[in-house]
Amino acid sequence: MLHALAVTVTGGGSVASQPAGITCGSSCTANFAAGTAVTLTATPAAGQVFSGWGGACSGTAASCVLTLGSAQTVSAGFAPAPAASAWSAPVLVSAGGADAPRVVIDSAGNATAVWLQLESSGVFRRSVWASRRSAGAAWSAPVRLETSESDIAEAELAIDADSGQAMVVWTEHTGGVHDVWARPADASGVWGTAARIDSLDRNVAGLRVAVDPSGRATAVWSQLETNNNWTVWSNRFGGASGWSTAARVANDGETDLAPQLALSGAGEAFVVWTRSRSGVWASRAPSTGVWGTPTRLAEGLIGNTVASPRVVTGANGTAVAVWAQGGVQGGQFMTQLVSKRFAAGAWSATVTPVGDAVASTVLSEPRLAANAQGVVAVAWGRSDNSVLVNQMSAAGSWGTAAVVRPAGGELRSLPAIGIDASGDLFTLWSALNPANARTELAINRHQAGSGWVGASLHQTGDDGTGQPGIAMNARGHAASVWIEVRATGSHVLSRYFTSGR
Repeated sequence: MLHALAVTVTGGGSVASQPAGITCGSSCTANFAAGTAVTLTATPAAGQVFSGWGGACSGTAASCVLTLGSAQTVSAGFAPAPAASAWSAPVLVSAGGADAPRVVIDSAGNATAVWLQLESSGVFRRSVWASRRSAGAAWSAPVRLETSESDIAEAELAIDADSGQAMVVWTEHTGGVHDVWARPADASGVWGTAARIDSLDRNVAGLRVAVDPSGRATAVWSQLETNNNWTVWSNRFGGASGWSTAARVANDGETDLAPQLALSGAGEAFVVWTRSRSGVWASRAPSTGVWGTPTRLAEGLIGNTVASPRVVTGANGTAVAVWAQGGVQGGQFMTQLVSKRFAAGAWSATVTPVGDAVASTVLSEPRLAANAQGVVAVAWGRSDNSVLVNQMSAAGSWGTAAVVRPAGGELRSLPAIGIDASGDLFTLWSALNPANARTELAINRHQAGSGWVGASLHQTGDDGTGQPGIAMNARGHAASVWIEVRATGSHVLSRYFTSGR
């Protein structure tokens, strides 16, 4: 008795049988005697990889053995081979006169950058410009995002990687004060309508923005009140409904500065800030609710200095705040990074060290990144010019800090950091090279399971590089940006990393 074996192929490749009979793509059906053990072998074409069997075969091994007791059907899939893991060559993104670049990347690998651009039409002032790099393509021609003739003091950018929804916010110096403006972009990179989102004609500083998976955005800032205190304000963007009315995060008549913001996947918002002579504070709000009562995370009194809080959200409604703290220990002033974690509806009662305490009067400023699995990474520079990185597990435990740049030389920027779903990391910084007296950009990569690969040169400019930033998506694709000084002025440059995944 004979039984038929039929094979279908998708993608670029072929399947052959032993005993002979099937060579698919040319002959995809053959009859074999009952009880025959038939070995099928998948061979990808050039530039393709075998992605797996279906039907009577399963798995991703190149061969499958079937003993025919009846007619069988099998499918074999092939897909384009992923690109090799590598950084692209540096490319120019902006015209001369650029400053303060920011970059984000979505799950598909599309990157967006914004920066401040010096204009000189009668009066020197700065405006907000943007460019987009679609996955596998070049950066687009820059576009201006506002039409104001006023100076732009700062601009910040955020994206939800999965939905691709982005938001840029900036402050305009109009009539002696700074107003807050915002403009959304959809998943294809098309910019929507700009809108003013603050409600006080008072000075603004410390602008931050974040976007959740539904496309809702939250912006926070510190604004000068009529009593000359700075208060943290916020506004929320509801997609089709636009921006709501700006509201205070806290209304305590205190001086609240440098707010930092993070949104969870469910849209829950966390803000941390410093309060003059009172320490580090935090507040949170549900996706559709009002800000809760502020919680003090750390005291900032005589003999106990705190500075530069940062916050990220993790998995399952958790959040992590990190800040620098200093105080006298054993007659010597010591500083270190510490943290608290929000879980099960409350912040932890005690601080947890992120790095060792060191003798220094300079409080380090941390930079944080987190992935959807809940792993948090923090990078910071010390007064001895070293760069360190530590990771917190999804369960909330810090590891041992790694020195990714040794002490010595002159560190000239805070380190930027990115993380992917596997826990791979990039950290990027600029430092003086004493051999050529140039400021150069260096990078170090951490691969989960094998550790740090060692610092390497990322870029050296004609007259120096600085202000590095990096964005990394879950698949490990990354985009870096920085300012490079050339004969034609300061430009935004970028490199793109293809992870091979």
